Formats: sequence, structure tokens, C-alpha cells
Amino acid sequence: MPSRYFFILLILSLPLLLVLGYWIHFREGGLSGKEQLSSVVFQDGDLIFRRGRSAESMAVYLADPVHDFSHIGIVVIDGEKPFVIHAVPGEQPEAVSHVVKEPVNAFLEDAKASHWAVYRSKLSLEKLKKVTLKALDFFDRRTEFDNDYDLTDDSRLYCTELVMKAYQAAGLERRLYPENELKFVMGTKKILFPGVFIQSPDFFRVCSY
Repeated sequence: MPSRYFFILLILSLPLLLVLGYWIHFREGGLSGKEQLSSVVFQDGDLIFRRGRSAESMAVYLADPVHDFSHIGIVVIDGEKPFVIHAVPGEQPEAVSHVVKEPVNAFLEDAKASHWAVYRSKLSLEKLKKVTLKALDFFDRRTEFDNDYDLTDDSRLYCTELVMKAYQAAGLERRLYPENELKFVMGTKKILFPGVFIQSPDFFRVCSY
């Protein structure tokens, strides 16, 4: 009976339809609120978070226990203008992705961000200078993106690894920032998610849009 088969097919397809619906909502929903940027007074070492629109961003967003953002970078002030140093794959024309430095507006363009926030460290300005110098060193060395998500090796970095190691240069304790599992097609890896910095008492929120 066709109606019976159709009903069975619908039941079997329901999880896929729910995932597809969630993906469309995640991909297309929200505006980045960039018009609010002019009211933010950035300083060296600020953490800037964004919720991306890609499938990879959704995977990170869903796996992060905090469920808020999918990517993070460090703000550096250059010529009185804020830039973001961050590690992300797939945004550069060359085959190998490197740590990049770009204006905050570019980091938060609508194609890349539907939600964003800025958090600030409680460290002194002197220590924050060490953070930004370390982040700039990663950029100057064109450090490659770490597709293995290996925290034990500085030769390649993923986004939260860059932030952690830059802040470790100023004395941040790595043991206070736990890793969580992210599932890949070939298995699982333990990584640092952006949410660990939001939950940390070492940082406080400046703004969120």
C-alpha cells in the first residue's frame, strides 16, 4: 500500500529533515550586529567570539557545552585600530591555511558571523602586552592551522589553541581549561572549545550582540 510506505519513509526521514531544518536556521539566521562595533572600545588582548554559518561552525557550536560560539580570536591594536589574530581553515585562497590578522569588521562580516561577543582579561596591561606579542609572533611566523588539534605542538595551531598559548605567555594556567570531545568522521578528538574562556573567571564580558 503506497500510503503505508509513504508513512514509513516519512518516519525514517524525520531525523534528516530535523537536522536539515536546524542547519538552515543556523546558516541563515541572525545578523552580526556590526553596527554596534563603533560603540566598543577594544584593548589589546580582548577575546572576540563569533558564531559562524558553516557546517564546521555548527559542529563546533553543537559540541561545545556552552553552545554559544564557534570561533575565537585575539584583538591587537595597531595604529589605534583593532585587528583580530586568529587561526581558521578555509578562508584563504592558498592551499595551506595560516594564522591571519584582519580588521574586526572583516572578522565579523555577515557571511562569517551571525552572533558575536567580546570578553576581556583581568590581567594587567603589562601582561596583556605579552599576550599580544605572542599572538603577533604566531602571525609573523605564518603558523599553519592545526588539523590534528594537538595542544602539545606549537608548530601548528587551531583557534582556541592560539588563544590559550598566547595567554600562557602571560601566566594563564592551562590545567584550568578542560578539553571536550569533538566527533569527526574518522573518530573523536579532545579539543579546547571557545566556551571554556566564557566560563573562566579570568575573563569577563564586555558586550554581546
